Amino acid sequence: MPFKRKQTLSVDDTPLKSEKQRRNEIDLEALRLQQKGTSKVKVLLVVLLIVGIISPIITMRIAANTEAFTDMASERFHLVTANKPGRQAALQNVNKWLTASDTPFQSGYANLWWVDAQHVNTVTSTSGGNAGSGTQTQYWSHQLSFTDLSDGATRNIAQLVAVSDGVASAVGNPSILPLPSDGSASQTSYMPDEEARIDQAATLKDVVNAWAKAYTGKDPSALTVLVGDPDTNHAYQPACVGTFKSASVDWLIAVDGEGAPVKAKDGAAPKYGAASLTIQFSPYPKKGDLNADEQRQASSVTSTMSVGVLIADPSSGSARIVDWNAAGVVSKLRPYANAVSKEQLVTANANETDDVAGATAQGGAVSPTSGAASGDGEQEQ
Repeated sequence: MPFKRKQTLSVDDTPLKSEKQRRNEIDLEALRLQQKGTSKVKVLLVVLLIVGIISPIITMRIAANTEAFTDMASERFHLVTANKPGRQAALQNVNKWLTASDTPFQSGYANLWWVDAQHVNTVTSTSGGNAGSGTQTQYWSHQLSFTDLSDGATRNIAQLVAVSDGVASAVGNPSILPLPSDGSASQTSYMPDEEARIDQAATLKDVVNAWAKAYTGKDPSALTVLVGDPDTNHAYQPACVGTFKSASVDWLIAVDGEGAPVKAKDGAAPKYGAASLTIQFSPYPKKGDLNADEQRQASSVTSTMSVGVLIADPSSGSARIVDWNAAGVVSKLRPYANAVSKEQLVTANANETDDVAGATAQGGAVSPTSGAASGDGEQEQ
């Protein structure tokens, strides 16, 4: 076997490194040596020191931004509520009404809060016959909510407020709005339009009494029958607050199908009428076993509420109430606007029995088209 000589590279054959490569290698080696001599604890301490210096600055900046955002939100809230006057007057009157001995909610309430308000109307009263020297009075309907302690349900209340010369005063009694479905003042009266006033038919008293009895009670069938909705899939939710005693019509005006007042025409029967009702009833007593004295006391309590209604054919014998809302809110009245599906009806959790059954008022029955009924309450004209 022939001997092979080991080949070796001469100096001339060794590849030369560039100046940049040699410099990078020197820097890398220096970095490695520095890393070996550096303690990890020292690095951690330096990092903590830097964080400790920066964190107060970050915290102060976050606090300043939060305060600025809170001020902006508060300012916007005040701007919104400032354009809806009468909030405090509505809260005070509703609170006084709820804490009175004749309150409809005998078990008490909690968490009363203001929800919203809407402008209802502006009435200008002339003095001395001069149209330019009149005083403007704005009417606002404020909606409030609270928790009924009898069953924990959220109830909605509306209070009409009059604002004149910057002074707000409550008008009448609060309106108890229906259960949500799985949906002392100088101002005592309010008339949306004097020229739209119409006379009350003789049979309207019975219609109002029958409807008010069904509305304050707990039977959705009674209220649904009285409304006379042609859609058989619709149902109507009563207020479920007590046993009806009496009802009266405060005012009655002619309106169109969208709740706008129209001037009454001689000899022409209006298709719709809007009215404000004052209803008196005995609130359902507190839950639980009541002795004889407590039962007598509960039955002797009389509470009052106001409600605005839309009446179809108000001047005829077939008048019927087809919509309702807070007192004074005429522009929101629409035929059958309170309709809900039968599956959405809410049954009031009351342990007492209600004497409202079907569409029968005390003294007679009412059909949705006849309007003939007799109630146990007397209407105040």
